[in-house]
Order: sequence, then structure tokens, then C-alpha cells
Amino acid sequence: MTTFTPFLAGQEIDLHDCVLVKSGRTRNVHEHEALPGLLIKTLQPELVDRNGYFKAYARWKKRRPHGAYFAFRREVDEFIVLCRRLYGRDLSSLPIARIHGLVLTSAGLGLVVERIPNGDGLAPTMLELIGEDRFAKRHLQALERFLDRCRELHVVFGDLTVNNIVYSEARDPRGEFVAIDGFGEKSAIPIHRWSPFLNDRKIERVRSRLLAAVPVRLKEEAAA
Repeated sequence: MTTFTPFLAGQEIDLHDCVLVKSGRTRNVHEHEALPGLLIKTLQPELVDRNGYFKAYARWKKRRPHGAYFAFRREVDEFIVLCRRLYGRDLSSLPIARIHGLVLTSAGLGLVVERIPNGDGLAPTMLELIGEDRFAKRHLQALERFLDRCRELHVVFGDLTVNNIVYSEARDPRGEFVAIDGFGEKSAIPIHRWSPFLNDRKIERVRSRLLAAVPVRLKEEAAA
């Protein structure tokens, strides 16, 4: 279990005391020495207006109560649903990064999540493995196990891509993929959460999208 050094109630984390480990399209990811084994996700301040909405939002989207934090809310909701379904059972090997809470930071609200390691560094994304020509048959097998596990647990995806699943052998020596973003019901009416059938169909669409990025030689080997 991760050792957690608590902050004082209401204390704001100054991101200047953190290490910026990654920047995505809309979010930054930080490490703090007082939070070993965890990461802090924050919004990129230059993208957000004074009311907490993305500046690039269409006007109608600026009526959403969660504003630019809508993705945080989706991820938290999905994690809570999984915890409810697996109540009393081991949550150490979920196919999504576990959420450890919300913190105040110098760049607004931060989402604290499980750090998926790869040796001493961060686990590489599927996109990085493919781009560096390191994606091999064992990764393809791990991807299929990941998707099977998501079907079994009825994990709902919003916009899962090759850039928000990572590969690690830290928890499973066979290797596994873990979703670090892109999960949670995106539809206004949560049909995928309600229906395992519809959710399985969506996971199959996600599978097709992920496999489209896999090197052709590996897909041909798998088909053979």
C-alpha cells in the first residue's frame, strides 16, 4: 500500500514544489515528494478562463456546471461505480488508474491518481511503444487481456486512445495495460453504464481503434 504523507486540511500545493512529468492536450501531470506512488493531474491554466471553462468551448458548453473539470468528474464517477461493484474486494489490479482524491493546488483543483510505474520511471503509453518500434506480440496479448478485463468489470470508456493507456510489468509479470485517462460515461444519458450489451459494443469499437494503430506485421501474426 502506498505510504501517504497528509497535508494540512485546506493546504494548497504549490506546483513549483512539484516535478512536471507530462503534459497532455489539456492537462499537466505532476509528482510531489510527499505523495510517493501518486501523481497530480491539473488543468493547463492558459486554456481556462476566469470562470473555469475552457476558452475554446462553444457558448452552449459554458453552461456545464463542472466546466473544464468535466473529465475529472467522469473519472471520479467511474471509479466510484467500480468500487461499489467490487465492494469488499481487492482493488489493487484495476484496469484503470485508481483515484486517491482531490487536492487544492496553485493551478486550481488537482486530481490525485495512482502512478503506474515502469522500473524507476513512468510506464510508457501504447503510442510511445508503437512510435519507438517497441510494440511486440506480448503487448498485443496484454492489450487483449486489458479489454477482456474491462468487459468483465463493465468499465465505461469516454475517449480511450493509444495515448492514454500505458504498459507496465510492475503489478503483473506477464505485462498489462492500464487506462490512465479516457474512462467514464461521456453520454448525457448513461446508456453504456446501464447496458452491458451496449458497453461491450463500445469496447469493441475501442478495440478496433486501438488495433488500427498496431504494426501490420503483428496483426498478421495474430491472425495466423
